[in-house]
Amino acid sequence: MPNLDSNEQLNPPLRPNFRRRKFLIDRRGQLLATAKVAGMALVFLILLNVIFYLWNALETRAIVASNPHLTEQMETIDRHTSLLLAAVSLLVLAIIVVRSIMLTHRTAGAAFNLRRCLNLVASGDYHTTFRLRAKDNLRHLQDPFNLMTQSLRDRAVEDHQMLDDLATKLEELGHSELAKEVRGQAEARARLIDPPTEAE
Repeated sequence: MPNLDSNEQLNPPLRPNFRRRKFLIDRRGQLLATAKVAGMALVFLILLNVIFYLWNALETRAIVASNPHLTEQMETIDRHTSLLLAAVSLLVLAIIVVRSIMLTHRTAGAAFNLRRCLNLVASGDYHTTFRLRAKDNLRHLQDPFNLMTQSLRDRAVEDHQMLDDLATKLEELGHSELAKEVRGQAEARARLIDPPTEAE
């Protein structure tokens, strides 16, 4: 007999702090978004380096004009300063790239999980639970999705009971073949009610 208890919790206990194995789930989408952010950051950093270089050159020229003997020292200082600024800029760019991938992962991973859950429901698994991590995007879809599957389970319970009662009445009226067909439909609804026996 199927479990006809429709008072199941909307959100059963979740696995604490589960992690996804890959950061690039939607490789093309994530890399495209990251490239856009990194491109804008790169333009800004290049402009910043050029402005600093020009400003530094003017300062050096003014100092050398009044102190010609400091020419070699100022050139060395300017070269080291430019290299340091370039290194810092590359580090900032690398941080932006990594951070962008992490942020896009929160959306791509949630979207991938949502598609997986929708496919499971479409295949008849009404016990699918849509679970997201605390920092994932699309969290506003988690409760509505789980409410939908709960509603589908409740509807399946009602349909099973109705079809089962109808099959019983048909048997009492002597329509055994029709009752058998209706009971088969009731059993099909029962399979939507019972939790899957194998792990997802």
